[in-house]
Amino acid sequence: GLAPGVARAEIDAPFRGRSLRLADEVFDYFGWRNGLRTSRDSEHELFPGFAMLSFQEALADYRMLLASAARVAERAGVPAASLWSARWFPLFRGAGGDYHVTLTAADGAATAPIYMVVREDPESAYLAYDSLTSLIQTVTACFRAGAFQIVDGLLEEDRLRAAAIVRAHNPERMRR
Repeated sequence: GLAPGVARAEIDAPFRGRSLRLADEVFDYFGWRNGLRTSRDSEHELFPGFAMLSFQEALADYRMLLASAARVAERAGVPAASLWSARWFPLFRGAGGDYHVTLTAADGAATAPIYMVVREDPESAYLAYDSLTSLIQTVTACFRAGAFQIVDGLLEEDRLRAAAIVRAHNPERMRR
């Protein structure tokens, strides 16, 4: 099941003194629920292929991805930001090493876009949802319309129906 939410101060603490912050909707999200319980025996998907991270898991992944990018960048003689952007904060992790990340924003931003990053490859990043709010609205609409269904304990997707719902709830994504 889902873990209880965490306090805003706990979410804000790692970003104090930095120029970039998480959007307000991310505080609301982790305040509502803090991902999946750590006692879980499997990764339950919120939407096809992606499990919810707790704030602590997301922060650990974020730090690990930044550190890994810095190590590789030093050996390769390239900027670390060309491997993983410090603006990308992971919210959902896929089994294949893919992430849905929110962009950190200037302090006080209500929302921020959600990008899909495939296997830690910055070149693969694309706008997946206009915001975390629109992602949640999209997922909710997909379940209501039957585009997402739980069958024998697994999440199944009617891709055609889901694609239409994604388009309807993410107008910015459609403009790119």
